[in-house]
Amino acid sequence: MQKLLYLYKSSRAGFRANSIYSAATVVKFISSIIILTVYYFLWKAIYSGATSIQGYRFNELMAYILLTRILSMLYPFGIIDTYSQLVIRGDIGLHLLKPIRMEWTMLGNFIGRNLYSCLSGGIPYIVLFFVFASPYISLPGIGISILFILSAYFFIFLFELNIGVLSIYFTSLWGVGTLTGAIIALLSGELLPISFYPEKLIGFLDILPFSSMYYIPVNVLLGKECEWKQALAIICIVNVLLLVIYSCTSKVLLKKLSISGG
Repeated sequence: MQKLLYLYKSSRAGFRANSIYSAATVVKFISSIIILTVYYFLWKAIYSGATSIQGYRFNELMAYILLTRILSMLYPFGIIDTYSQLVIRGDIGLHLLKPIRMEWTMLGNFIGRNLYSCLSGGIPYIVLFFVFASPYISLPGIGISILFILSAYFFIFLFELNIGVLSIYFTSLWGVGTLTGAIIALLSGELLPISFYPEKLIGFLDILPFSSMYYIPVNVLLGKECEWKQALAIICIVNVLLLVIYSCTSKVLLKKLSISGG
């Protein structure tokens, strides 16, 4: 209970820390509208003369793109850089002295940051998503999609923690976060539905957890056929493995930090 209360307070602090930049909020909102306009006319041109592409009608694909943009704002990308900066500045020592683990602080801050990001820049996406997707959404689909989104949130958090903790050894992981984000965007179906990929690549991606971040939850929400039970089992197993790996790795590397730091 104490940890949940601390998580709530950290989330609120993260939300407030980002909400003080009112000018940035306005710019982000305007940027979202511009990007939306580009997406709409680009795909409208691609769909001219075609009713369906790779099993997606125009409205379905627009809903897919809109929801992936919303989810990209909700997911905790940036943990790697945050962890690295804690090591570089030496602030990690102060966090280790606190009674609450620093991972809980980071999780809370990112929850608040992600919520603010979605509310400030994601409202146009959310409104248009329901305009395009309303004929396809069902109550069971919403429940399954939420389950996937929560699992994917912790997957990204744990995945980036496992990379970020290596900054204790390497000190700086400059550029690693950007590279990781680009790879995830390709493998998860953020840029395009995975069904647009070559068949051999699709078969490979089916055994990886990345499709559970965007492709599976969006398709479930749109009522499209997909192997969601298998995907859910895979991401849950991977989350457990990542948690175990991080627990072991962080213990070893934090001992090195203590020895190096005195």
